[in-house]
Amino acid sequence: SKVANERQEDGTPATQRPLDEAHATKLAKYILKGLVTAAIEYRSHFGKKVSVELETIQKQMGEQVYLSMQPIVVNLRSCSPGGKDIQGQRMEQDGETACFKIFLSQRDLFYVVDGQHRRYAMELVFEFLSELRQNRKYPKKPKLFDSDSKEALSSAVLAAWDECDEVARAFCRVAVEVHLGLGVKQEQQLFHDLNNLSKKVATSLALRFDSANPVNRFIQTDLLRDILQWDDVVDGDVTDWHNDTGKWTFKDLAAVNALL
Repeated sequence: SKVANERQEDGTPATQRPLDEAHATKLAKYILKGLVTAAIEYRSHFGKKVSVELETIQKQMGEQVYLSMQPIVVNLRSCSPGGKDIQGQRMEQDGETACFKIFLSQRDLFYVVDGQHRRYAMELVFEFLSELRQNRKYPKKPKLFDSDSKEALSSAVLAAWDECDEVARAFCRVAVEVHLGLGVKQEQQLFHDLNNLSKKVATSLALRFDSANPVNRFIQTDLLRDILQWDDVVDGDVTDWHNDTGKWTFKDLAAVNALL
């Protein structure tokens, strides 16, 4: 794949917006957390005992009930619109089309229209795992795992990270949405629609759904069980104080309990 969200009228590829390193690093930490969870699930699936090292790493990174990423949206520029000239075959099951098996050459690159930070985040994760194995220490950059230890990592810890690398290459999957033969204006329009037509979720609602954040988890499992009731909390954010019911919002609860 190659990042080229915008093309000039002459067809010259150019990235539409600069890469935000900080945002990509946050995504890389999320992906790494997902790989740790996947390594644990992979062991459990085959009836193997989960190592203490994997459990310790997961505890330090923070547990999460489910992890997933949005599909990366790409355009295959090397084919005609609609992919009419792509070589392939239709795969059937019970007389119905199940999928299409297509054949791509080295020149058939996926141009990333939406997802350049996710793509770069994956590069950071593999760079982290590679540096860790080579030097037997946590790399200073990219810093995806918080550890003050400067000593060489034990064989057991290295083995745990190796399992994360293995599931990344053999067990985990990335969803990719492929558009076929889009032109300059179509590619630009797709980028615009994907990034400007979505509505931002209210902060309180987002916090209410997020169980990965330790403060939110405390609010949901302890505070709203022992002190407050769910009826004491209103959905969404309060934007009109004339209609304020006096109930808590998750945004306020998270701010009050942030000292935890």
